[in-house]
Amino acid sequence: MSKDDYADLASRWVDNQGKSHAKECYYDAVNRSLCAGIDPNYTLAIWLHESGASNYDLPTRPDIEDFGIHGSQSVPTENFDLQIKYFLTLDMGPHCPDLPYWLSVSTNFLTGGCDPDLQNDIYPITGRMYYGELQATYNLLTGSSLPATIHVPPRGSQCSGSKDGLPDNEYIRPDGVLMECDGPVDENGNFIGNPGGVDPDSSGKPGEPIPGVSCSVAEFVKSTKQCGESWSNMGLPGGSGTICSAGCGPSSVSSILRPINGGWTPNTIIFETGSPYSNMGGEGSSLGDARNSLIDHGFANKVGQVQSCSTDDVSNWIRQGQAVILLANSYTGSSGGTIGHILVAVGIDDAGVIYTKDPYYSNETPFGGSGAIAGKIKELRQCLPVDLGEPCRNKIK
Repeated sequence: MSKDDYADLASRWVDNQGKSHAKECYYDAVNRSLCAGIDPNYTLAIWLHESGASNYDLPTRPDIEDFGIHGSQSVPTENFDLQIKYFLTLDMGPHCPDLPYWLSVSTNFLTGGCDPDLQNDIYPITGRMYYGELQATYNLLTGSSLPATIHVPPRGSQCSGSKDGLPDNEYIRPDGVLMECDGPVDENGNFIGNPGGVDPDSSGKPGEPIPGVSCSVAEFVKSTKQCGESWSNMGLPGGSGTICSAGCGPSSVSSILRPINGGWTPNTIIFETGSPYSNMGGEGSSLGDARNSLIDHGFANKVGQVQSCSTDDVSNWIRQGQAVILLANSYTGSSGGTIGHILVAVGIDDAGVIYTKDPYYSNETPFGGSGAIAGKIKELRQCLPVDLGEPCRNKIK
């Protein structure tokens, strides 16, 4: 459910009374959940159920517990930050082994015990009743039943590297605004934050020229690695694999985009709203996904079609000032085994040798020729030419 739809539901939840903080804190709640490895829809369901999404102005509820946390001096009521931090540490499914998983979650969350028919001290409902309400709320948000567990693969943006894995109350939205949930909002309830990360006006990261290459667009393509970076160990949204293990596609797209805006790193491209990589898992991605992502980032009139190709085609595109995103069978080592791999061709020398920016293997790996070397291309499968709007440097006559 989108932020706006969730905010609308939060208003209807309390008959349009008071004012929720759904618009201010939606992205923050989602991102903190992902950083903690918790299903964000579960978090949103609890937030809605317990406080109408931090609606502190309800006339019938003078003491709002954002996420239902009470009885702790270190977790005050009407405090989104401390309430969600504590909530995301709770793992109540295993607490009552004699109960079904979600009945255990509901009962232990409501009463702190394992009797599903015991009433809560504050509100006269039982764990069994709360389970039914949680099912209904989750279905309102997702249109589906409760999943097997509250846990999802940890991922997210700006998780801060803190020991608890939680972000410092911030999230970089797809439109480039740094979400700080305690910050100001405009008259429409939209957060007004400080630019950061993928600020639309931030400067680009220049590409790396290739010395001695006769014809190259390398300085307009930023070498972007899928491994050895801050984003590398993030789990993929499809539930298996990481950016390091399977992120060659979005990393190649990132290498095209980062010279324009340095914030378009692989993780941002994967996890932004509406991303073609939103279901990507350990099996990797396609050139079709890369094309759609580039179109989403303003390349509709610059990106070609996914097509079969030869090395001559790649050479000609580079001579025309285009980078070429390749899907190839690349050697994994001297044994001769291969793997499907996506990388970017950026240059050609007088002898016709093609040079690449490879998100996984060394950029120094030869493009072709005899012998099996890790990263060397055995055969081309598909190509996606991208017009960078710049001439090939030192263009071959």
